[in-house]
Amino acid sequence: PDIENMRRIKDKQEKKFLQALARLSGYGYQAIQKKCVPGATEIDLLLAAKEICVKKNKRDLFVFGDFVSGKRTLEIGGEATARKLCPKENMIVDLWLVKDHYWSDTCRTFFVGNNATVKQKSLLLMLKDIQLLVEKTIRPGVKAVDIYWQIQNDLKKYGYTCPHHLGHGIGLDFWEPPYITSDSTDVFEKDMVFTIEIGVYEIGRAHV
Repeated sequence: PDIENMRRIKDKQEKKFLQALARLSGYGYQAIQKKCVPGATEIDLLLAAKEICVKKNKRDLFVFGDFVSGKRTLEIGGEATARKLCPKENMIVDLWLVKDHYWSDTCRTFFVGNNATVKQKSLLLMLKDIQLLVEKTIRPGVKAVDIYWQIQNDLKKYGYTCPHHLGHGIGLDFWEPPYITSDSTDVFEKDMVFTIEIGVYEIGRAHV
Protein backbone atom coordinates (compact mmCIF):
# COMPACT_ATOMS: atom_id res chain seq x y z
CA PRO A 1 0.00 0.00 0.00
CA ASP A 2 2.80 2.47 0.76
CA ILE A 3 4.45 1.89 -2.61
CA GLU A 4 1.08 2.21 -4.35
CA ASN A 5 0.49 5.53 -2.62
CA MET A 6 3.94 6.78 -3.66
CA ARG A 7 3.20 5.90 -7.26
CA ARG A 8 0.03 7.99 -7.33
CA ILE A 9 2.12 11.11 -7.98
CA LYS A 10 4.32 11.22 -11.09
CA ASP A 11 7.61 13.10 -11.13
CA LYS A 12 9.00 15.05 -14.10
CA GLN A 13 10.78 12.06 -15.64
CA GLU A 14 7.76 9.82 -15.30
CA LYS A 15 5.56 12.38 -17.03
CA LYS A 16 8.07 12.51 -19.90
CA PHE A 17 7.80 8.73 -20.28
CA LEU A 18 4.00 8.92 -20.36
CA GLN A 19 4.01 11.84 -22.81
CA ALA A 20 6.26 9.85 -25.13
CA LEU A 21 3.80 6.96 -24.99
CA ALA A 22 0.93 9.33 -25.78
CA ARG A 23 2.77 10.57 -28.88
CA LEU A 24 3.41 7.01 -30.03
CA SER A 25 -0.24 6.15 -29.46
CA GLY A 26 -1.18 9.07 -31.69
CA TYR A 27 0.86 7.59 -34.54
CA GLY A 28 -0.83 4.27 -33.90
CA TYR A 29 -4.29 5.80 -34.18
CA GLN A 30 -3.35 7.56 -37.42
CA ALA A 31 -2.36 4.20 -38.89
CA ILE A 32 -5.59 2.61 -37.64
CA GLN A 33 -7.65 5.41 -39.20
CA LYS A 34 -6.07 4.79 -42.62
CA LYS A 35 -6.56 1.04 -42.34
CA CYS A 36 -10.15 1.21 -41.05
CA VAL A 37 -11.87 0.41 -44.37
CA PRO A 38 -14.33 -2.27 -45.49
CA GLY A 39 -12.64 -5.64 -45.87
CA ALA A 40 -9.81 -4.99 -43.44
CA THR A 41 -9.71 -7.18 -40.34
CA GLU A 42 -9.36 -6.25 -36.69
CA ILE A 43 -5.95 -7.94 -36.81
CA ASP A 44 -4.94 -5.74 -39.75
CA LEU A 45 -5.60 -2.66 -37.61
CA LEU A 46 -3.60 -4.02 -34.68
CA LEU A 47 -0.65 -4.83 -36.95
CA ALA A 48 -0.81 -1.37 -38.56
CA ALA A 49 -0.59 0.26 -35.12
CA LYS A 50 2.22 -2.06 -34.05
CA GLU A 51 4.27 -1.36 -37.20
CA ILE A 52 4.17 2.44 -36.98
CA CYS A 53 4.73 2.53 -33.22
CA VAL A 54 7.82 0.33 -33.49
CA LYS A 55 9.17 2.39 -36.42
CA LYS A 56 8.66 5.69 -34.57
CA ASN A 57 10.16 4.24 -31.39
CA LYS A 58 13.13 2.83 -33.34
CA ARG A 59 13.00 -0.34 -31.26
CA ASP A 60 10.44 -2.99 -30.40
CA LEU A 61 7.80 -2.32 -27.76
CA PHE A 62 4.62 -3.91 -26.47
CA VAL A 63 1.56 -2.87 -28.49
CA PHE A 64 -1.76 -4.52 -27.75
CA GLY A 65 -5.30 -3.71 -26.64
CA ASP A 66 -8.99 -4.17 -27.30
CA PHE A 67 -9.94 -4.21 -30.99
CA VAL A 68 -13.68 -4.82 -31.43
CA SER A 69 -15.90 -3.96 -34.38
CA GLY A 70 -19.57 -4.11 -35.31
CA LYS A 71 -21.65 -6.22 -32.92
CA ARG A 72 -18.50 -7.13 -31.00
CA THR A 73 -18.50 -3.60 -29.56
CA LEU A 74 -21.34 -4.77 -27.29
CA GLU A 75 -18.72 -6.98 -25.60
CA ILE A 76 -16.95 -3.70 -24.67
CA GLY A 77 -13.50 -5.23 -25.15
CA GLY A 78 -11.69 -8.16 -26.68
CA GLU A 79 -8.58 -9.13 -28.61
CA ALA A 80 -8.29 -8.51 -32.33
CA THR A 81 -9.76 -11.23 -34.54
CA ALA A 82 -9.92 -12.07 -38.25
CA ARG A 83 -13.39 -10.49 -38.43
CA LYS A 84 -13.70 -8.28 -41.51
CA LEU A 85 -14.98 -4.73 -41.17
CA CYS A 86 -18.21 -3.76 -42.92
CA PRO A 87 -19.37 -0.34 -44.21
CA LYS A 88 -20.96 2.00 -41.63
CA GLU A 89 -19.78 -0.13 -38.72
CA ASN A 90 -17.86 1.32 -35.84
CA MET A 91 -14.59 0.09 -34.39
CA ILE A 92 -13.56 0.59 -30.77
CA VAL A 93 -9.82 0.49 -30.07
CA ASP A 94 -8.40 0.57 -26.56
CA LEU A 95 -4.67 0.83 -27.27
CA TRP A 96 -2.01 -0.19 -24.74
CA LEU A 97 1.70 0.52 -25.13
CA VAL A 98 4.58 -0.27 -22.78
CA LYS A 99 7.89 1.61 -23.02
CA ASP A 100 10.60 1.90 -20.35
CA HIS A 101 8.34 -0.16 -18.07
CA TYR A 102 5.55 2.45 -18.22
CA TRP A 103 2.05 1.77 -19.56
CA SER A 104 -0.24 3.93 -21.64
CA ASP A 105 -3.98 3.38 -22.01
CA THR A 106 -6.00 5.35 -24.56
CA CYS A 107 -9.21 4.66 -26.44
CA ARG A 108 -10.74 5.83 -29.71
CA THR A 109 -13.85 5.06 -31.77
CA PHE A 110 -13.49 4.78 -35.54
CA PHE A 111 -16.10 4.50 -38.26
CA VAL A 112 -15.36 2.14 -41.12
CA GLY A 113 -14.55 4.12 -44.23
CA ASN A 114 -14.77 7.30 -42.14
CA ASN A 115 -18.51 7.23 -42.79
CA ALA A 116 -20.30 7.84 -39.50
CA THR A 117 -24.09 7.94 -39.35
CA VAL A 118 -25.95 10.95 -37.98
CA LYS A 119 -26.68 8.96 -34.82
CA GLN A 120 -23.02 8.03 -34.36
CA LYS A 121 -21.89 11.63 -34.84
CA SER A 122 -24.41 12.96 -32.31
CA LEU A 123 -23.35 10.35 -29.78
CA LEU A 124 -19.70 11.30 -30.18
CA LEU A 125 -20.50 14.97 -29.70
CA MET A 126 -22.43 14.14 -26.54
CA LEU A 127 -19.51 12.21 -25.08
CA LYS A 128 -17.08 14.95 -26.08
CA ASP A 129 -19.15 17.56 -24.22
CA ILE A 130 -19.30 15.38 -21.10
CA GLN A 131 -15.55 14.75 -21.30
CA LEU A 132 -14.74 18.46 -21.60
CA LEU A 133 -16.93 19.23 -18.58
CA VAL A 134 -15.06 16.58 -16.58
CA GLU A 135 -11.71 18.11 -17.55
CA LYS A 136 -12.92 21.48 -16.24
CA THR A 137 -14.21 19.95 -13.00
CA ILE A 138 -11.25 17.82 -11.91
CA ARG A 139 -8.91 19.68 -9.59
CA PRO A 140 -6.74 18.69 -6.60
CA GLY A 141 -9.05 17.85 -3.73
CA VAL A 142 -11.94 16.62 -5.88
CA LYS A 143 -13.10 13.09 -5.04
CA ALA A 144 -12.88 10.47 -7.78
CA VAL A 145 -16.26 9.04 -6.78
CA ASP A 146 -17.86 12.46 -7.35
CA ILE A 147 -16.49 12.51 -10.91
CA TYR A 148 -17.85 9.01 -11.46
CA TRP A 149 -21.37 10.06 -10.51
CA GLN A 150 -21.10 13.37 -12.37
CA ILE A 151 -20.44 11.43 -15.57
CA GLN A 152 -23.18 8.87 -14.94
CA ASN A 153 -25.71 11.60 -14.16
CA ASP A 154 -24.76 13.51 -17.32
CA LEU A 155 -25.18 10.33 -19.38
CA LYS A 156 -28.53 9.66 -17.72
CA LYS A 157 -29.84 13.00 -19.01
CA TYR A 158 -29.48 11.56 -22.52
CA GLY A 159 -30.90 8.15 -21.61
CA TYR A 160 -27.58 6.35 -21.36
CA THR A 161 -25.34 4.76 -18.75
CA CYS A 162 -21.77 3.46 -18.75
CA PRO A 163 -21.46 -0.13 -17.43
CA HIS A 164 -17.80 -0.01 -16.43
CA HIS A 165 -15.31 2.09 -14.49
CA LEU A 166 -14.81 5.62 -15.81
CA GLY A 167 -11.05 5.90 -15.54
CA HIS A 168 -7.92 5.03 -13.59
CA GLY A 169 -4.32 6.05 -13.08
CA ILE A 170 -1.51 4.81 -15.30
CA GLY A 171 2.18 4.30 -14.67
CA LEU A 172 4.28 1.24 -13.93
CA ASP A 173 1.06 -0.76 -13.86
CA PHE A 174 -1.81 -0.85 -16.31
CA TRP A 175 -4.18 0.21 -13.52
CA GLU A 176 -3.12 2.50 -10.70
CA PRO A 177 -4.90 4.97 -8.40
CA PRO A 178 -6.89 7.11 -8.72
CA TYR A 179 -9.73 4.74 -9.58
CA ILE A 180 -12.82 6.49 -10.93
CA THR A 181 -15.47 4.05 -9.75
CA SER A 182 -18.71 4.09 -7.79
CA ASP A 183 -16.96 3.09 -4.55
CA SER A 184 -13.60 4.86 -4.96
CA THR A 185 -12.01 6.51 -1.93
CA ASP A 186 -9.35 8.29 -4.01
CA VAL A 187 -8.92 12.05 -4.13
CA PHE A 188 -7.26 13.82 -7.06
CA GLU A 189 -3.86 15.35 -6.38
CA LYS A 190 -1.45 17.47 -8.36
CA ASP A 191 0.76 15.50 -10.80
CA MET A 192 -1.50 12.46 -10.97
CA VAL A 193 -1.80 10.97 -14.46
CA PHE A 194 -5.01 9.13 -15.26
CA THR A 195 -7.53 8.21 -17.92
CA ILE A 196 -11.15 9.24 -18.35
CA GLU A 197 -13.00 6.40 -20.09
CA ILE A 198 -16.60 7.13 -20.98
CA GLY A 199 -18.40 4.62 -23.16
CA VAL A 200 -21.92 3.84 -24.30
CA TYR A 201 -22.85 0.31 -25.30
CA GLU A 202 -26.58 -0.06 -25.96
CA ILE A 203 -28.25 -2.76 -28.04
CA GLY A 204 -29.73 -1.26 -31.18
CA ARG A 205 -27.76 1.98 -30.81
CA ALA A 206 -24.36 3.19 -31.91
CA HIS A 207 -21.61 2.05 -29.59
CA VAL A 208 -18.73 4.43 -28.77
